[in-house]
Amino acid sequence: MGIFIVTATSTNDCYKRPHSHTETKMATSHRNAVTRAVELYLEEVHNTDKFEWHDSAKFKSILGEHTGNFDDLMTALHSYFDRDEGELFVGEFVPNTFYVTIGEEQEGVALDQSSITNLITEIQETLSEQDQGE
Repeated sequence: MGIFIVTATSTNDCYKRPHSHTETKMATSHRNAVTRAVELYLEEVHNTDKFEWHDSAKFKSILGEHTGNFDDLMTALHSYFDRDEGELFVGEFVPNTFYVTIGEEQEGVALDQSSITNLITEIQETLSEQDQGE
């Protein structure tokens, strides 16, 4: 069993100074990761009033069809947002203002301490050379 990383990336729609923001959430199952992804999509839709500018009929239809089962609702909403994110979150100056990805990390991956130790050694050597040059 792995750990799922849900990453949401938002980019403001500015042609002069686009700025991106990334938020991550963790989940212990794919089902929970889908729920986290839907949560991020819903927060973005709510905070940016997306349905003020886009048709909400399909979204309302999904809510009506899946009122009895939370997992089915989350799966349907995730599919809706994942398929439609290019239209719902399209920008004028950036191609996509918001997207969510789900990735799985394997448990038990050993940490390579030697690469970190080598990097520390290199930095120490550089600092030592700088100190000798002063």
